[in-house]
This record gives sequence, structure tokens and C-alpha cells, in this order.
Amino acid sequence: MNTSERKNVVGRRSFLLSAEALAATPLLGGAATQAPAQAAQSRTPAPNAAGRRRLGSFEVSSVGLGVQNMSRTYQTTIPTRPEMLNIIRTAFDRGVTFFDAAEAYGPHEVERMLGEGVAPFRDEVVITSKFGWNIDLGTGERRPGLNSKPAHIERAVEGMLKRLRTDRIDLLYQHRVDPEVPIEDVAGAVKDLKQQGKVLHWGLSEMGLATLRRAHAALPVTAVQNEYSMLWRGPEKEVLPTCEELGIGFVPWSPLGVGFLAGAIDANTRFAQGDIRGVESRFSPESLPQNLALVALLRRWAERKRATPAQIALAWLMAQKPWIVPIPGTTQMPHMLENIGAADVRLTSSELAELNGAVSAVQIRGARLPDQVLVSRGWRRPRRSEPRDLVPERRYEMNKRQLGKSGLEVSSIGYGAMGLSHGYGPATDKQQAVALLRAAFERGVTFFDTAQIYGPFTNEEVVGDALAPFREDVVIATKFGFAFDAGGKPTGALDSRPESIRRTTEGSLKRLGVETIDLLYQHRVDPNVAIEDVAGTVKELIAEGKVRHFGLSEAGVSTIRRAHTVQPVAAVQSEYSLWWREPEEAVLRACEELGIGFVAFGPLGKGFLTGKITGTTKFEAGDLRGTTLPRFTPENIKANQAFVDFVKQVAARKQCTPAQIALAWVLAQKPWIVPIPGTTKLHRLEENLAAVNVELSPADLRDIDDAASRITVQGVRYPAHMQSMVDR
Repeated sequence: MNTSERKNVVGRRSFLLSAEALAATPLLGGAATQAPAQAAQSRTPAPNAAGRRRLGSFEVSSVGLGVQNMSRTYQTTIPTRPEMLNIIRTAFDRGVTFFDAAEAYGPHEVERMLGEGVAPFRDEVVITSKFGWNIDLGTGERRPGLNSKPAHIERAVEGMLKRLRTDRIDLLYQHRVDPEVPIEDVAGAVKDLKQQGKVLHWGLSEMGLATLRRAHAALPVTAVQNEYSMLWRGPEKEVLPTCEELGIGFVPWSPLGVGFLAGAIDANTRFAQGDIRGVESRFSPESLPQNLALVALLRRWAERKRATPAQIALAWLMAQKPWIVPIPGTTQMPHMLENIGAADVRLTSSELAELNGAVSAVQIRGARLPDQVLVSRGWRRPRRSEPRDLVPERRYEMNKRQLGKSGLEVSSIGYGAMGLSHGYGPATDKQQAVALLRAAFERGVTFFDTAQIYGPFTNEEVVGDALAPFREDVVIATKFGFAFDAGGKPTGALDSRPESIRRTTEGSLKRLGVETIDLLYQHRVDPNVAIEDVAGTVKELIAEGKVRHFGLSEAGVSTIRRAHTVQPVAAVQSEYSLWWREPEEAVLRACEELGIGFVAFGPLGKGFLTGKITGTTKFEAGDLRGTTLPRFTPENIKANQAFVDFVKQVAARKQCTPAQIALAWVLAQKPWIVPIPGTTKLHRLEENLAAVNVELSPADLRDIDDAASRITVQGVRYPAHMQSMVDR
């Protein structure tokens, strides 16, 4: 096909690089090795410069082609090799000059296909590939973990050059950051390859910001590659601003939400075995109906702009920044041509603002689960001790505690998520809740507590969505034991029958978006079901890999002992604070004897010990403190103010806040006690976590205990109907 024929196919848009750009851009100069004699003819300048974009120091077509789909990532069978080669070459004929591959795709097979596909016009395209997985460089066998050792990088690139039929890789990414190799060493290895002419530019994929800055200081990064679409907008918070600051291009993979935004997936879709979308909770039968609102929005805009939903989704991405280049992938020729046509869809500034607002209003349910995807492809999950670069890096570390003798290690202070959606007024906005949970992780929290009854169910969904990017770095606890009617509403009764435990645990796994629940509690002891049957059911779930550890909430000593003989109990959860010390009478002694950890909920006295609640406090609708809990009547609040006053006195002496004294006191009782305060505010979260730095001496603890013993707390803990569910 000659140049004029190509222009006619493209219509009023051409993606071809100009002759001046070809001459000025090092990436596009030089001769390709092993290129066929029938190399493509020289191209004439493109009539429309909008068809090109700059990634750092070089130019590419506005829309690229990701060839990962040509492996078995999204289906069990794929089109034939000639069909795939035809898509690659037709994409070039339609103006695509940017092609994305990786050694892991196949592995190796996709690189071979791309090399063969672009060989006739190698010098007119930009080829990217990626290293970083621990893949046998001879056989292509996947091995556990990552490998970015300099020697491995050098050998991996040699293999890429052969498979891609080229003498240089235009843009070489580190596919995932290897926690065992300093990024400076990786940059040094790539720099050596650049000096040898084997690599022209380098990039990073799914890295944290600190890694990006360190890498860029060692060797300028040309492009960053991350998932980004209307369905997953994670990069907007920090990655895109950092790229703009440093002059780094951005390449969104899965710009169509792994096919979802094209409208090809609906609530009845069932993914084939081997399709990675089948393990993502955002594509589960529970999530899809809600998420389809985004597809409906795209269809309305497609009709308005005389385009398709996929074209609107891609045009939206390109409208965000001029240095963003999406790389949609497909194995279908019509879809490839449709995607390329997105470059002709124009969104005015007012349209973009309108569309941004509409997209933000859609609440996406379910999580992006990169870890589960990697596991399904045969790679191991990172160990808990390994740093992660799939998410913003943790800015703080917190000392850890062992929950008894179970081997379950968690941060010294956890986070109780109940208040985000249950018990303390209206539910927190989902985006705000997710942001707060992630802020807790960034500040060192690795222990997060939720339950089916919170919401009900919605709290588990929020926790699952928020923690998905760093699932392997956290411990998630949830609870079963309350009864629900056919519509999912709580009946007010208890239900720990084995069949109910199994059914509701499956629901928790889906809502949390996890394969295994780290710590599964019985929320309240069911007097109608023998605890041995409950423990036996959880023991079976542990054997099946669906649960790691068993816990009890508000259980009496006899129940704890009986359960522990059937299935070792890792932790007991009960309310415990300076103004509710009942666990000291027997439960804590039993936990110490049996080697069971203790998790203190309500460690701030449901907020009272912070000193922020007074006799004139008006609680919001839905806040149990204003309607249900006797200690929070105006009269009892005033009577109990003496308790807060003495905590404030200690706080003034220790130069901290009353909340920090209350938490430090709980921490000081036993090294296997972990409080889980909850909050909906970032500054309160930071205040709570700083309690780990408050040291209470033995003298301080004696003074606090002495003062507390002289104050009688007014009001019972629970009304009768709630207290009846607490085991004795």
C-alpha cells in the first residue's frame, strides 16, 4: 500500500510522522536488523499534526497498540498467527507507530509476533518491551517472583532483540519494581545498554512515586506505564502530577477498562476459564450491575458525539493531557480500527469538564486486583515483608505486635472500619472512605477490621476496594454470626449454623475481593449452635484456604476454651478501654494462658475519652450513641466528665492528647493487645496512630489506675437487648 492509499484509508486524520520528525528523532533513525527487502516506502509529511504526541523526547501516534491480548491473557484460545500479523500491519497502515509488548506476554511469543509484524517498516515505528519477571531466558518458563538484577536485565534484553528482530529497543520498561534490587542499580544497567546502543529510552511500569523520583535522578525516565481509564483513575492523584512535573510521558494500559468500557461486557457475562477478568471483583456478578452505569454514560456521550463508547473512553483519556498515549489492545480487526478512530473525536474544554463530572459521579464497585491476576498467571505474590511499588509507597512504618502465639503479626494499632458505614451516623462517601483507609496504610497500619453486619455488607466492599492495591501487605479481619433475611437485611437474630457460616463467608470473600480472609471472627456467640460446630466449620474453611485464622468476638472464657480445643483461636475481640475494663476479670487471663491475642474495639470509649463529647453534644441521625447507648445520655455524659478530666490531666503532663493517653494505656497492658480505633477524619487518624510514641512508665500506669478506680462510670454499657448477645 503506498502513501496516498494509506492517507485515503485514514481519511482526514493521518498518524504518520513527518519527515522532519523522522530526521530529528533518534528513536526513529537507523536500520533494523533482519528487515525484509520489501521495506516500506518513505512516507510524506502528515497533514494533521494532532495525530502525533510526544512522550518525553520522542513522538508517537496518538493511539498505540498493546499486543498483550495476542497471548492468552483474556481468552483460552486466540486467533491465528497470520490474523494477528494482519492486525499489526493494518494498524501501521492506519497510522499507528507505537507498539507495546513484554517478555512476559506468552512469555516471549508476543515479542516474536510483533517483531515479525513490524519488520517491513521497523524504522518507522516505536517498539517498547519490558523486563522484570523471573523468566527463564532460554525456555521462557515462568519462575516465582521478580528479577531485575543487572546481569539478568542484560541477558533478557539480548533475547528481546532477537525476538523483536531489531538492533535496539526504542523504549525499555521495568515491568514491576524488584524489591531486592535498588532502582539505581536497575537504572545503571539500562544506562549501560543505552551506551551500547541496544536501548534508546527507558521507562517504569506500576511503580511508586519514591521509586520514580530515584530512578529519574539516576537516569531520565521517558515514560511511565500504568493502568488508567474511566474505570480506574488511580494515577490521577499522584502519578500524573509527578509525570507533569518531571516531563515524563504517560502510557495508560487497559484504557478501555480491559474491555468493559467498550460495552462488550454486561451483567450476564461469564468469563472463560483463563480470562484474568474472571478474578477481579469489579467484574463479578455483584459489581457489574452497578458499574454498568459507566457504560450507559459512555453510550449517551457516544450518541451525542456520533462515536462509539470505546472511542469516547479513549478520547477522554487523550483529552486529560497532551503527553498521554493510550495503548488499547484487541484481537479483532474492527475493534482495532474503531480504537484508532478515537483520535478523531474531539472534546471541547466544556465537554471535558462536563464528562469529568459525570464520570466522577459514578460509584465504581469492586477492586482492581493486580495480585490475583498475577497469581492466576503463575507468579507468586510478594511476601509480606517486601515493599510494594504497585501503590503509593508507605511513608511511615509502625512497630508490630504478635496476636498471641498464632504467628499473626499486625501493626501495633489497627483500624476499625465500622464507623465508615455503620453505627455513627450517615455512611462516609465511598471515595473519602477509600482515601482514609489508604492513608492509614501509608501511615503504617497493616490491620483492618470490618464485618458483614456493618452496612450491612457495604463496609466490607469499601475495605476490599481500598486495600486491593496492597492486599498482601495487610491483615483483614471480618466477622460472621448475624442473621439476614432473603433481601439481605439483618433480622436482629444470631445465626452461626455451619451452612450459614459457609454461605456468608463466600459473600465476604467476594465483597472483600480476596481469596483468603486473614482473621475470621464469630461476631457474637450463637446459643443455638454448639461452639464446637462453629470452630469445626471454620477449621474446614482454613483447610480449604479460604480462611487463615479463627477469632471470637465478645466470647466468655468457657466458650473460648471449648472453641480453642477444636480450632486454635488466634484472637479474641472485645470492647476494652479505660472506662470499660471487664475483660480484665477473666478474658485477658485466659488469653494469656492459651496464647491468644486480644483485639480491643472501642479503645477510645466510643469517642468519649477523646474529650470531644459534652453534655450538649448532638449526635447525627443513625449514631447509636444518641439513641441506644445508655452512657451517652446527656445526664450520664455530664456525670462521666470527671473521667475525661483526669485523662486530660495526664495528657497535659505527657504533652499529648487525651485520645493518645487512652490508646497508650491499652497498648501498655499487654504486648499481645492491639487496639483498633476508628475514625472518619484524617487528622484524627494521625492523632490516634501517634499514640505508639507515647510512653507510659509503671508510675504513670499506677497513677492512671488509681485515679480511674476512684471514679464510678454512670450508665450501663449496652441496653438489655444488646447485652443479651454478649457471651458470659
